[in-house]
Amino acid sequence: MKRLNVSDLIDQTPIKHSIRETDTEYVEEISDGEFALDMERIVADVLNSGARVAPDLRIDDRDLKEFPNFYEWCFSKDGGNQAPFAKQLALATHLMAEYCPRCSHKAFRNIHKIPVNFPAKDFPDKVQFLYHGVCPKCGARKSELVKSGELNAYVELDVCAGQRSGKSAFFNLLVPYLTHKWVKVEKPVETLGLMSSSILIGTCTALTWAKAQELLYDPISNAIENSKWFQQYFQLLDDYEERTGIELYKFKDTFLSFNHKNLILNTSGPNKRTLRGSTRWLCIAEGERVNTQRGLIPIENVSIGDTVYRGSSSRVVTNKVFTGKKDTVKLTTSNGLTINLTSDHRVLVLKNGKRTWVKAEDSLGLPVAISLGTYKDVAPYQFNFVKPDQNNRQELAIYMIDNQTFQLADIENFLGSQFPGLTAITSKLRKANLLDRKRGLGNYMTYWLLNRDKHTLLQASGTLRESKQKQRRLSCTIPTKSSYKLGYVIGALIADGSYNSDVEFSYNTSSQDKVELFLKFFEELFNVRPNYSNYYLESGVKMYKVHIGVKPIKDFFRHIGLSPAVANTKFIPQFLFETDIKSIRGLLKGLFLHDGMIKHNYISYSTKSEVLANDVLSLLTCLGFHTNLVQDDDDLYYVEIRNSKDFLKWSKLTASFDKQKKTTVFNSIKDKKPNYSREYLLDIIPDLFHWSGKYSMFNRPDLIANEHADYVQYLAKDDLRWLKVTSIEPSSNTNVYDIEVDHKDHTFSVNNICVHNCIIDEIGWFPHGDDSDERERASANEVYVSLDRSLKTVRKSTMKLLKEGYDNIPLAYGCGISSPSSYNDKIMELVRNFKGSKEVLVHQAPTWEMNPLFTKDDFAKEYQDDPIKAERDFGANPPMAENAWISDVKSLDHLLVNRWVIDYQYDHFTNRSGVDMVFGKLRSTKAPPTCPPTVLTIDAGYSNNSFALAITANDGRGANVLAVAEIAPKKGITVINYTRTVKQLLYPLIKAFNVQAVGADRWNSLKLLQDIEEDCHVQTFQYSLKPTDFDLVYDYLMEDLPAIKLPRPEMDLGQIFVTSDYPHGFKYKPNSHLYHQFSTVNVDGRGSVEKGNGYTDDILRAVALGIRTCVLEDTIKKFNLRGATKQTRYAIGARSGSAQATSSSTIGSKTGSSGGGSFGSRG
Repeated sequence: MKRLNVSDLIDQTPIKHSIRETDTEYVEEISDGEFALDMERIVADVLNSGARVAPDLRIDDRDLKEFPNFYEWCFSKDGGNQAPFAKQLALATHLMAEYCPRCSHKAFRNIHKIPVNFPAKDFPDKVQFLYHGVCPKCGARKSELVKSGELNAYVELDVCAGQRSGKSAFFNLLVPYLTHKWVKVEKPVETLGLMSSSILIGTCTALTWAKAQELLYDPISNAIENSKWFQQYFQLLDDYEERTGIELYKFKDTFLSFNHKNLILNTSGPNKRTLRGSTRWLCIAEGERVNTQRGLIPIENVSIGDTVYRGSSSRVVTNKVFTGKKDTVKLTTSNGLTINLTSDHRVLVLKNGKRTWVKAEDSLGLPVAISLGTYKDVAPYQFNFVKPDQNNRQELAIYMIDNQTFQLADIENFLGSQFPGLTAITSKLRKANLLDRKRGLGNYMTYWLLNRDKHTLLQASGTLRESKQKQRRLSCTIPTKSSYKLGYVIGALIADGSYNSDVEFSYNTSSQDKVELFLKFFEELFNVRPNYSNYYLESGVKMYKVHIGVKPIKDFFRHIGLSPAVANTKFIPQFLFETDIKSIRGLLKGLFLHDGMIKHNYISYSTKSEVLANDVLSLLTCLGFHTNLVQDDDDLYYVEIRNSKDFLKWSKLTASFDKQKKTTVFNSIKDKKPNYSREYLLDIIPDLFHWSGKYSMFNRPDLIANEHADYVQYLAKDDLRWLKVTSIEPSSNTNVYDIEVDHKDHTFSVNNICVHNCIIDEIGWFPHGDDSDERERASANEVYVSLDRSLKTVRKSTMKLLKEGYDNIPLAYGCGISSPSSYNDKIMELVRNFKGSKEVLVHQAPTWEMNPLFTKDDFAKEYQDDPIKAERDFGANPPMAENAWISDVKSLDHLLVNRWVIDYQYDHFTNRSGVDMVFGKLRSTKAPPTCPPTVLTIDAGYSNNSFALAITANDGRGANVLAVAEIAPKKGITVINYTRTVKQLLYPLIKAFNVQAVGADRWNSLKLLQDIEEDCHVQTFQYSLKPTDFDLVYDYLMEDLPAIKLPRPEMDLGQIFVTSDYPHGFKYKPNSHLYHQFSTVNVDGRGSVEKGNGYTDDILRAVALGIRTCVLEDTIKKFNLRGATKQTRYAIGARSGSAQATSSSTIGSKTGSSGGGSFGSRG
């Protein structure tokens, strides 16, 4: 047999593209002048090699040898050609299990004990590296060492390291090394047992796509490009490409692909769509309304924990993500309903007689599901409008006389807004010796009145007389909540009003009955009867024009959403989609009484405004009406109610027509059955029926296909309506949102159209620095989970191969190296959670323990300028909060004292609207035997927020926080019931703790305070904490001599910051949660104290309000907080939860009993 060089064969052999010049080993002459590969020898060598699959005969890369380990790669001139730091080499060697624990020095088996200054090139003196997975010294194999537990087969590396630790340099060595190992795997996809079409992707991701490109991919691609090994490999592939014409690889600015290996290395921002492959995401455009327990809410205002609906069933929002601006399409149904969404969003349709999900862009001509009757009655909408003319000198004078001592902030709180010229007025009064002032606690300026004569005060401060117009402004009242009458007035104004400018703000009608009804409701609402005049149209019709000229009333209408508009731009204010049924009834009556009609025996509403027509259509559909929207040649829009059953429902909802019209309609429909018409069913499910000529067989029920009969009946009775999609048009590039619900069918309704939710695991956002167009919002946890899941298949396959004895197979690794931002950011969470893991290698170290080029002294200036930030950035030891209000929470430890027992429990119920609600009730408590006067302060969250309270007393030097409590939303139940919590928790505490005043931090607690004042006969107040108030509290907390006493946590201090399942891990542990909140609240750029990312601050805010109230002299006097102590003789029984007189000072039930929580020892 004659052996020849490949160069002699290039132009002769039919398989010349697979033969290289050095391939003389497998080439033989089969006849004179003809040559071929010796297949028998190739097969024999493959079998002897132990390879899992046959070699790729198209490309022979055997001469380009694989490096035996990471150490050899780094120090070879043909490989990485870069010496790593000792810690970098140790991390990579442990991660990939490339050392022999039997033959290596014991000290070097512990990565944390390897000296930072140890020369990496000297590692072989202490560490015996494996060569292709086998120890050359003792013959131990990686698979054996992993099986025996001597080596860990890690699949993830998480390192929390200080800045300038050499993170980029580490990846520049590690990623090219792993890439070269995967390139050397024969047919990687086949080796792993995956489908031949599978693609193996290595992804570089960071806070943004631009950062991932700049900090990861660019340096890594440069390292690959400069590696001689890869230069030779690319040259090899270039040769084969030239010979075969087949593109084998692409090396671009943003990705590197090896087509013959099905391998890709690319870049991704924290974008869930790209990180999770073909998974599609629901994207709903901004402004589209979702039906919730709070009404029809624009999707951007939907909150986690809200209840949403699809038909009659409910489900809870578990996540919401803003996904930036995207192109959307407008989908329109045959009845005129519309929705704006991304084209790949899925909608529920009927196709071939079956319910199925299709992309919006594929839904044209198909019946789409419409959710009917999903509106749930809610409480009347509360307004926080403050009448501007409430700020007048007479009220100011009365306030001064009644209070005598005050601060300017007190006046602003009383009057509801800033008082124009207030400083000038107080200056006049001081010059007239009627007022004096001094600076008190907390640097607050306190004023006191020297003369209580009202006439004298008014003369000194300004004019005594008010104009008639101003008297009208002063005498008017402003509604505090929505009502039937207000709904009607707004409906009448939308229908027949003119309010495009404040100059022309009027209501016009030709009906005297209508104008009288309008004036009646208006006067009852605003305590002002507006003027009206008469005029005549050219046709001779007499018109009535009501002039609305009182400025506070016009300002109120603007405030609640009645914005300037003309006939074709009018719309329904958003609050009327979030209010009670009575208010909506009033709105509909106002609209239909003026612009409604009976046309061909059905009810119709007409308008020139497309937006208004869609608003009415959406509202009626949500209320359960089968409606249609049509447009005539004059560009008038008609919203029609045709179904006879719906007319009966309409007559109960609102009486918008006179008796004659009602009689006409009733007579026309009295013989019709109140159900879906056959024509309607035929229209929505045409695929179910056969046609014969011009007549539908559906007109003969006996000819309906038997297999569809039950289905037709089911569709007719379902709470969904099925309407064809008649058009899909490009819409706008707008903000879009993703939300997820907890229901098994993953559906809810948007603009009454059934949509599918997206799949999101967590919601912690990556932080962002600027508003670059390249920025992509994402969740740190979502990025981690998405990447982790994408590695599972390859991990499973490679681990299986390793166990089978394939010692050199590379595993699928996830690597994250980052400096921390806060104690509970993602990298810190991973380092804590995986400490000691055999699957995830974790390490935490400051810069100077990772990078031998630095010592701690090199950062002396940074530590001097900002020690906390320096310790976070370079010491890899972050605070609990990114810009902590209390930098060292341990500084509060000396303020912790024994606490008084408050034993309460959570309970829940379902209200009449079907909303699950949680509330708190007291089981027992032990107040101090002689309780001083106290103030009870609350921070009352309603949905997905806690209801927190604090009981505080003035102890002569400062404030003593006697007790705190928290009612937090339960899993799956996110709404707190105020009424029950107040009556069953607060009322008994007010009696037991000698409470003199109750205060709240939020304006939405005003109704709650009014009830407390009326029922418990204590003073109440509402005050919103300002940055200066937190400064005051901070100063008291940091006094050298303790001025504040805080309740001691129920948990060991060391356990507070590692509590899992936040915030539910603090259930019945409010003292511990308070301590946690002290360490996690942040100070923003304006000096405001805000909750940390992912945390709450409700208890702290209640405590801060209590401390402020108990240290300021004016509030101490106002609420008599230095009054006499009171003997505590109230026992709160575990059964009734009410305060009862008793001769004993011992309280209530045993602590720690089932269903509740007991808070600590006796004081």
